Amino acid sequence: MTTHRTYGLYSLEFLGLTSKDVRETGWVHDIKWAFALGARPERKFELDHAHVLFGAADTGGLKLEICPRLSGEHLPGILVTTTLQGNLTTVAEGPKTKFTTRVSQEALEQAGLTSAVLFEASCSLECTVGDMPTLEEQTDAQILAELTANRQLEQDHTQLMAELGAQPLLTDTPREAPQATAPTAGNAAYDRVAAHVAQADRAGVYTLLQLIQIDPSDWDDQTTTPEQDLASMRGTLLLHWEALAAALNPVPPRPTIPLHPKEPGEDLPFPLGDTDPAAD
Repeated sequence: MTTHRTYGLYSLEFLGLTSKDVRETGWVHDIKWAFALGARPERKFELDHAHVLFGAADTGGLKLEICPRLSGEHLPGILVTTTLQGNLTTVAEGPKTKFTTRVSQEALEQAGLTSAVLFEASCSLECTVGDMPTLEEQTDAQILAELTANRQLEQDHTQLMAELGAQPLLTDTPREAPQATAPTAGNAAYDRVAAHVAQADRAGVYTLLQLIQIDPSDWDDQTTTPEQDLASMRGTLLLHWEALAAALNPVPPRPTIPLHPKEPGEDLPFPLGDTDPAAD
């Protein structure tokens, strides 16, 4: 008999992300995940928990718990609202269950984070179907206590940094976006990339995306038109203009100049036998 659940917190394995500009939302990040196979029992996703995931997705109860890493240590987790994109996919790697969630750039900035933090952070997916966990969820009390402790650590960290007169490492003030996400107008390298992207047709845009390891099939979205997808792909290329510039203009290797041993007296302006001034 399957126990009815209304809450779950599941450990995730980060697989990659794709950034795109959605007209109604702005910049979003579609993040590819797999549920971690080696997670602790209370955080391990099982297929009979799928109703918790989909129930939370239907009621707006999905959040990412992101624990950034600093100097090898994980900082307290931060919760960011997310949405489910598509369905679950189970592959024969354990088996491993893969899926995609979408996070807006605005939500990350409000949490004081950038998308780059996902490459180093430890993440979990919080699924809340109802307001309160059911009595059958015996392990959820431990999970909720963990969340409370993490949030208290975050508050203690903010207070300590304030007492030291330093800027908190985790703050509600949006951080400055990296240069790759906000190119400077008039930058010659950026202008060359922008011109290259603008002149490329659809096949050329596909090629440019593949040059910087982005899969064009991520834009196979039935809810948007091909023109909207092409505009979004061009925007993504400009978002990663530095990587594209490096791919289009790779630095050539420095030539190696062979060294040959010189013969004795090769560079002397006079014969070795005439070096004694007294001989004159």
